[in-house]
Formats: sequence, C-alpha cells, structure tokens
Amino acid sequence: MTEKYSVLLLYPDYLSDDNETFLAHVEGETIDEAVNQARAEALASNPGDDVDPVDFKLIFAAAGHIDDLSGNAQEGR
Repeated sequence: MTEKYSVLLLYPDYLSDDNETFLAHVEGETIDEAVNQARAEALASNPGDDVDPVDFKLIFAAAGHIDDLSGNAQEGR
C-alpha cells in the first residue's frame, strides 16, 4: 500500500552555494522508495546537469504531506 511522504533534500555543493533545499511530496510503499522518488524529482528539476541523485542529501523525511512554511525550500511537487 502506498503512503504519502514529505522529503526534504539538500542540493549538492556543486549545484548551490547557499544550502538550497528541495521539498518533495511523494508517494511510496516505503520511506526508502519515497526518498528515491524525491531524489528523482530533484534531478528532473535540474535538466542538463550531470548529477548523481544520491548527491541530494536527505535532511528530513516524514509520513504525510507537510508544507514548508519557512519559504526556504523549493517545492518539488
């Protein structure tokens, strides 16, 4: 059964100088699947860049779709 997850990733240093983050609202059967899906979305938001999805470091993952109220994260979905 798929669940909703919120995943916050940190951009790799070679893509951002200022600790930019990427917030994705995804669905998956496991938290690992959700993190991988969020990394794929972050990668898709950077077309043309030679980036390994694993370079997007996991900061936070939680069950449910949690909104970022700080205005600091780039909304992935």
